[in-house]
Amino acid sequence: MRYAILALLLTVSGWGAEPVFLSSSPSKMPGSGGDLVLTYNTALTSLIPSKILVSGATRGTPTIGTGINANTLNIPLSALTADVLVTVDIGAIADAASNTATTISKPVTVTRDITPPSVTITTVGSVINTTTGAFTITLDEPATIDPIKFTIAGATIGTPTGSGANWTVNFTGANKDIVLTLAAGAFTDFYTNST
Repeated sequence: MRYAILALLLTVSGWGAEPVFLSSSPSKMPGSGGDLVLTYNTALTSLIPSKILVSGATRGTPTIGTGINANTLNIPLSALTADVLVTVDIGAIADAASNTATTISKPVTVTRDITPPSVTITTVGSVINTTTGAFTITLDEPATIDPIKFTIAGATIGTPTGSGANWTVNFTGANKDIVLTLAAGAFTDFYTNST
C-alpha cells in the first residue's frame, strides 16, 4: 500500500520525463522570415516566451499549437540578418504534468536563403536555318516565372511552359539571329529570391 501512495504522489507532483525535442521545420527561410515549428514528444501546455532565445532574426511571440498539434512550439521569425540560431532555455516549456525542460536545448539552425536560382539556357535541336524552335531553361531549384520578363529578338515568342526547375520557350517567325533575354525577376524561388 505504501508503494501505491508514493507512486500517486510522484504523479500528482509532476515528477516525470521532461518534454523532448524531436524535430524542426523548415530548415531554410527567406530573409523576410516565416514560422519555425519545433516538435516535441508530448503535448505542451505552458510557455515562457522570454526563454525562447533567437539570434540572427527578430522573434515574434511564440505560441503552442492546439489540438493534434499541441506538441508543437511555433516561433515567428522576421528580418533575418544571417543564419538563425534558436535555443529553448531551461524552464521555457512544460507539459500537462508540469514537467519542464531541465536543460537548454541544442540550438536549432535555420538557414537564411538569399541565393537566386541559377539558370541554364539551351536550344532544342538545331536552330540553324529554321523559322521555329525552342529554348529549354533549366534551373538549379524549382521556381515560378514572370512571363513578361521573357523577350526574344528576331522572332515571335510563345508563352513559356513548364514547372518547377524545367521550362520551355517556343519561338516562331524567325528571320535572323535569335536572342532570348530574361530580365531581372524572370524566376523567383520558394524563398522569394529572384534572378
